[in-house]
Amino acid sequence: MSKVFISYRREDSFSYARTTYRELVHHISKNRVFMDVDTVAPGADFVDVIQKAVAESDVLVAFIGKNWAGVDRNGKSRLNNPNDFVRLEISAALERNIRVIPVLVDGMTMPSQDTLPTSLKTLTRRNAMEISHTRFDYDVERLVTAVLRNLGDAVDKRSRLRTYGQIAAAVAVVVVIFSFLFWWPKAEVAPIKKAEVHEEPIKEPPLVKPQPPPKETVTSAPEKRLEAQPPVVKVQPETRSEITSQKKAEGQREIPSQTREREPKQEKLAIQTGRTGESPSNAQVSALRTRGQIAGRWEGRYQCQGDEIGFSLDITNEDGNHVAAIFEFFPLPETVSFPRGSFRMVGDYNRNDGNLHLQSTAWIQRPLGFQSHNLEGQIEASGTTISGRVLTAGCADFMLTRK
Repeated sequence: MSKVFISYRREDSFSYARTTYRELVHHISKNRVFMDVDTVAPGADFVDVIQKAVAESDVLVAFIGKNWAGVDRNGKSRLNNPNDFVRLEISAALERNIRVIPVLVDGMTMPSQDTLPTSLKTLTRRNAMEISHTRFDYDVERLVTAVLRNLGDAVDKRSRLRTYGQIAAAVAVVVVIFSFLFWWPKAEVAPIKKAEVHEEPIKEPPLVKPQPPPKETVTSAPEKRLEAQPPVVKVQPETRSEITSQKKAEGQREIPSQTREREPKQEKLAIQTGRTGESPSNAQVSALRTRGQIAGRWEGRYQCQGDEIGFSLDITNEDGNHVAAIFEFFPLPETVSFPRGSFRMVGDYNRNDGNLHLQSTAWIQRPLGFQSHNLEGQIEASGTTISGRVLTAGCADFMLTRK
């Protein structure tokens, strides 16, 4: 059974390698594609796993970015280290004469033989492909097609499915045309019969003359309304005077209108602070007002799958406890090859304790192979930062500051 091995460095080609991995898994089974993140079990010997996986593979895809050669703490190329994982992967494939496809990332050129160790020098003789973010989808599809051609059986299966799909589409068109021609005569007869059946009932309503009754109803209605109004006007002042006299007789004091207007506002503010019946302190009122002003742009960074990713949160709408926002992620100076993307979010925001919950709803700009996130966080009492965590496996906590 043919297998594919994907070799890359996280610093310059993780997103390209991850997308290629997912596309290959879509065309062939998952156990036929090796990528260290998803394949190496916790606690396994990495060197043994690599050597075994390379030996079982028929194709190795080597992503070569600007940091592919790398520099260690001593200022030397990491490829000079015999235990470097990228060197072990590619050299093992070259020794076994496995098909190696170099993939040059974002304008990278093939390294010269003088800069490579002896075990990697023959890599420069392999025909390379290019991939970049400007034509990302096209380059990934071209790379996947080249890999599948080298596997042989996967390409045959793919072409068969495509042929069957074209045949099924042609058959469906023929069936639709045949059905249209077959049922067309019957469709003309049905409306004529229905029209003839409904012709007689349509003529009957004009024989009944319902005009006199509505005229009587129109003239009588205003008279009844005018007669009913005087008693209503007289009853209201009498009832109020009786209630007032009863209260005075019992020794009860009327509450001024200004006091009655202030009570609902005090009760509402006390409920917001969580202390019903008590007036909020100045600090609590200040925190509520500051936390309530959550709308705006917030920026920060988070880690996901080992990558440092910059992102912003634009809260564009705030209606009570309901919040809408736009989540945008983008590369940082240390991860320049990471793609950009954005999606919409909705959720709830508690003004009392500052808790924020957001769920993704729809993509605005989606890089190939990426998935959206859900968030939970809390705005500090000062109203200048939001701290929380990204609710996706492999992702870490985040902190945003108001811009």
